[in-house]
Order: sequence, then structure tokens, then C-alpha cells
Amino acid sequence: MISGGWVCALHVRTAGLGGAALGSDEEEIVYLAYVVIDVLTNQVSEQKHVKTALNHPLTPPTSKLVIHLVTTAKRLIEMSMSVNKYNLLSVGAA
Repeated sequence: MISGGWVCALHVRTAGLGGAALGSDEEEIVYLAYVVIDVLTNQVSEQKHVKTALNHPLTPPTSKLVIHLVTTAKRLIEMSMSVNKYNLLSVGAA
């Protein structure tokens, strides 16, 4: 049973090869989407879709997309810890 927190679904597409050649090359991310769902309320708390165009001057580098995702995940984890810290302490003391 899940008592609280968030679930993140992540979808990433690259410009790389597919099928039997999947993973044989390293290409840039061309599409990144994620949705964060609050488990207690079953509501979407955050979502983002980023479609990139390779070699376009306005396309954010892959590293910026990944940093954004990691920063968002860290913020949600910190929020979850601050909300649940009393529950965790009471469970640990039992």
C-alpha cells in the first residue's frame, strides 16, 4: 500500500536508431515528457512536454532538459519528506 508521495511517468525519444540497433548509437533527445501524480489525491501536480528540433538555435541542449527534470524531482522529494517526516518518525518509533 502506498501511503503518500508522488509517482513520475517519464517518456523520452531520441533521434537514434530503433529495433535491433536500439542503443547502438548515442543521439540527442528529440522529445521529453513527464507527468507527476500526487498519489494521495490521484491528481496531476506537474506536467511538461518538450519537443526539440535538432540543430535549431532555440533548442535547449539535452543537458538542460535533464537538469530541469532532476531539479523538479528533487523539489518534489523534498516536499514529500517535509510532509511525511512526522509519519516516518512515528513509524520508526513504534
